[in-house]
Amino acid sequence: MTTHRYSVGDSVVLDFQGEQLFAKLNPFTIEAQLPPVGSFLQYRIKSAVENFRRVAPEDKLSPVSNEPDAVLVEASPPYSGEED
Repeated sequence: MTTHRYSVGDSVVLDFQGEQLFAKLNPFTIEAQLPPVGSFLQYRIKSAVENFRRVAPEDKLSPVSNEPDAVLVEASPPYSGEED
């Protein structure tokens, strides 16, 4: 049995397949995990800028990234002026 990737309360982005007019509705909040239709898991989602809810399949959702892609850099100790 397949399990849902997102939990109630998670923020997600809905893929509107290049429709910029609808992209402004993102992000959405997961309100409920719904039973699968065939092999597709579904969710009830809600945007803060709409008065109604939508049903979306899991493959059209992605997590909201609150932070830009982080790059790990190893810090060097401060220069003491002395040679090793």
